Amino acid sequence: MAEDRPREAYSREDTMEEHSFDELARGLASGTLSRGRVLKVVGAAVLSAALMPWFPSTAQALTGRQRRQCVQQGGAVCGARRRTEICCPAGQACCGTSRQPVCCASGETCMNGTCETSAPPLCSTTNPCPTTGQCCSNGQCVSSCPSGETCVNMMCQPAECPSGQILCAEGCVDPLTDNRNCGGCSNLCLFNECCGGICCGFDASGRSLQCLDSATQTCG
Repeated sequence: MAEDRPREAYSREDTMEEHSFDELARGLASGTLSRGRVLKVVGAAVLSAALMPWFPSTAQALTGRQRRQCVQQGGAVCGARRRTEICCPAGQACCGTSRQPVCCASGETCMNGTCETSAPPLCSTTNPCPTTGQCCSNGQCVSSCPSGETCVNMMCQPAECPSGQILCAEGCVDPLTDNRNCGGCSNLCLFNECCGGICCGFDASGRSLQCLDSATQTCG
């Protein structure tokens, strides 16, 4: 959002600022500066200070030196107008509008001119949370699981499974019918069905057998 300005433009403005202060200093030292000129410079300064509480953009205006220091320290000068320019320190995004720029707090990003907290990274059983100590809950990385759940293999799972189920990486599963956890966690039936806790095999022709009765572990 910040608008880059030509370096020559900044140089001319900086030179004018420094020239005005130098002129005032030399004039006061030598006594050659007219009374009217002194009153004009001092009056402008007093008026600017009086207006600052009423016009925040005036209070935020940066001098050429402040702009250079901002960039040298890793910050960014934000704002399309000289009188509303502000310095956003390193790690803080420029946001707001060109006439009313703002700096987002650390950890926030600028979305359509508004500072918003960055959304936690999405996660799943195949895409675990990148930060140590976090656990995946409903697709979001959290530091602690909701009430009634516990973190198992970086996934929030029910602390207790219903009767007949066991807690595996995918959550509570039925070991009698779950092809990924047949008879126990991580026991994968790659080509056949899980039937009563065992993986069905193949017939003499190499055809995969299907589960006919899980209670009796009958495949056919």
